[in-house]
Amino acid sequence: MKETIKLNIHLKEYEFSSLKEFGAKMYLYPEESFALINTKKFLTILKKYDSDLYFKVEELRKKETAKEAFLFKIQYLFAPVLPLQHYKNQYLNYEQLGRRIINGAPKMDIYIGDFLRYGLLSYYMRHVGDDQNQKELYSFVLKLEHEFTLNEARAYFKLGFYLDKRREIVYRRRGYKDAKSFFEMILSETMIRDFARDFEKNQYIFAWLELNGYEKEIADFESIVASVEEWEEK
Repeated sequence: MKETIKLNIHLKEYEFSSLKEFGAKMYLYPEESFALINTKKFLTILKKYDSDLYFKVEELRKKETAKEAFLFKIQYLFAPVLPLQHYKNQYLNYEQLGRRIINGAPKMDIYIGDFLRYGLLSYYMRHVGDDQNQKELYSFVLKLEHEFTLNEARAYFKLGFYLDKRREIVYRRRGYKDAKSFFEMILSETMIRDFARDFEKNQYIFAWLELNGYEKEIADFESIVASVEEWEEK
């Protein structure tokens, strides 16, 4: 779109004077933005003012069947220079994203999960050039996108710990800086049964252990959990 062209885009009680302004704020109004962009009126006006952008939007509409992925990518078509933002949340750096993941543990935020589910984080990194500027992180994100298809929760929390850079894990309001002290607590007779019953939430902990090189400890613990569950069934 040429800078001299002015558009008045109305979204409920909001008004945007340009596509760039609209693109920058779309993440705050995802449902309304999605509905507006897919109207015949909006597409007709867009084609009139910027045919190249119109065809890019049409291509994206055909390619992205997931609404979340479509909204994420189209905002960067309208406003290329934006921070990482998605569904009402903005992250000024990757560490902020990691901190939000870990602070919300052991619950998963479905929209943060989109970053791995639809490859949105790696898409953003390519968009801003961080696939070259931060090659190690980019490779790790690609790896987690694959792992997400196998174990969503573990990949999700591994991303959180990696980006947040904190080495301490908090479990039941107590922090642990190393696996030894954590296992001394968790493998006690009173704790192991509660931990086993809440197995799915423990992906938060397994992610921490795996990221810090304790794959063997995870395997040993899973074996203990299996034994406890077998004992309880008797």
